[in-house]
Amino acid sequence: MAETLTCLLRDVLPDKVNPNPLTDGHAPERAWSRAQAVGIFAGFFVVALALQVWMGAFSVERGFYSDDAAHFMNGLVIREYLYQPIGTNPVKFAEQYYLNYPKIAPLMWPPLFHVVLGLLVLPGWPAGPAALLLVGLSTAWAAWRLRSIVHELAGPAAGLVAAGLFFTTPLVMEFGSVVMLDVVIAALALEATYWLARYAGSSSSRDAALYGVFTALACLTKGNGVAVVLLPAILILILGRFDLLRRPGLYIAAAIVLVFAVPLLALSARFDAGIGDFAPITIADVTSRIVYYGGHVWRNIGAVSLGLAVIGAGVALARGRRRQDAGVPFAEALVALAAAAILFHLLNPHRVAVSRYITMAIGPMIGLAIVGALALAHRMGTEGARRLAFTAMLAVMVVAAVVSRPWLGPRRPLGFQRVVAQLAADHHLAGRRLLVVSDEVGEGAAVTEAAELNLVQAPTIVRGSKLLGSDNWVGENFQMTYASPAALIDDLENLHIEYVLFDRSKQSARLPYFEQVRALTDTVHGRLERLETPPQNLATGPTRQLELYRVKAQSPGPAKSLQINLSYTLGRTLQ
Repeated sequence: MAETLTCLLRDVLPDKVNPNPLTDGHAPERAWSRAQAVGIFAGFFVVALALQVWMGAFSVERGFYSDDAAHFMNGLVIREYLYQPIGTNPVKFAEQYYLNYPKIAPLMWPPLFHVVLGLLVLPGWPAGPAALLLVGLSTAWAAWRLRSIVHELAGPAAGLVAAGLFFTTPLVMEFGSVVMLDVVIAALALEATYWLARYAGSSSSRDAALYGVFTALACLTKGNGVAVVLLPAILILILGRFDLLRRPGLYIAAAIVLVFAVPLLALSARFDAGIGDFAPITIADVTSRIVYYGGHVWRNIGAVSLGLAVIGAGVALARGRRRQDAGVPFAEALVALAAAAILFHLLNPHRVAVSRYITMAIGPMIGLAIVGALALAHRMGTEGARRLAFTAMLAVMVVAAVVSRPWLGPRRPLGFQRVVAQLAADHHLAGRRLLVVSDEVGEGAAVTEAAELNLVQAPTIVRGSKLLGSDNWVGENFQMTYASPAALIDDLENLHIEYVLFDRSKQSARLPYFEQVRALTDTVHGRLERLETPPQNLATGPTRQLELYRVKAQSPGPAKSLQINLSYTLGRTLQ
């Protein structure tokens, strides 16, 4: 088997620099002008935006995932802080902002994306679309860089096929249409991989420094950006290029990461560890993650492309040790990126395993599938047969993706957008207190919708999960706050909470205090008044069953202070 793979790779990737075996041994056309490159990127950006429109990204709330709302709000709090006079205490400002819009978690993630978003929306244009455009740019960037790598390996048509397969991967479609960081990390990882591969071929300190820059940016965006740090060690092992350790390039890259990324990354890790998000990794954990992530890779890549990716990886590994030329080892670098992503997520001590984490492995696996198809096609006897076989394999990959992948339909709004907008239009939101009783997704949607209105008098959005019960960050040790519905309504009046937005949908029915709030709305007469909410079409409209109530009376005197436990986010209890 090893001999077969070596033979395949000897034919497919001969010792000259980046030849295209499908063009009679001549190097693939590389005279792409800057204008052409910009044009391709612009086209990819249009595709990314079209996919966002298809997914309904611009017509639904932020918060379909709990982190979606938090990433968005972390950008808004930076924008609002930059509006303040110079010298304003950032911690005090964040605490006050949280009391109004309780969905920020400063430094729970490294802050690069949030700072960029805050600066982007500083001029005052709508923050929601701006945030989606930023994610769309990242999606286009990832596809653009994947295309350029595959173009070098297999020609322009293969590069476009790789980009198309990437765009339509379910994980990319899903997380490229919300304010999440996984596609951003995928783009940064591919860019870092590109420059590391260039460095392995050129030994240029400039290329190594660019690898260091994009690695630092990945580390400053999200914790799993650290996976990119593993790339040099894996690539050196694949290539047997230990001479790279005697050159200054990798040390320059390491210095860039150490100086610019490690301090903030360490601070973020300390916050993350403080909420109990880390635990020792066991063999059972690794085994379950292999099954879990393997299933999601299969679902997103598909059997055909995954099988070709295994062949492509084998071909690249067989090539790596016998490479004698100074060519750019793009195929080997794709193997290194896929391996780094998989190893990091199998072995890191983060307690949670989520499908989106593996998004950074999608691009290199698609690229390796193209390499595998090229290797098999090159076993044909004549140039024409090779071309035909390769074209047929690309077509099979596309058809298999269309047939086997689950295609995602547009999201439907939750309904919080319309209710919050109605309250604001009726002048019942600015400066008022609104209790939101929903799951984490619903709470995030309500908070972000209120924050996007940017009212002069900020409302105070009270999350039911903070008022009606208490637990730790991961939902353990829960305790109810109120002994009965009567005690709850008494405190609502003391707190001068004027409105209660109650989500009766099945997603919220699992909340431990759901029955208490339902009993409150069903049995308390004369103290709560149900208000009309915008009509909805059950077939195409909001998916949540929302009810809006007005608390008819408030206790005399000033409102009772809210006490919100933020020991897991801002470090203390706020009033």
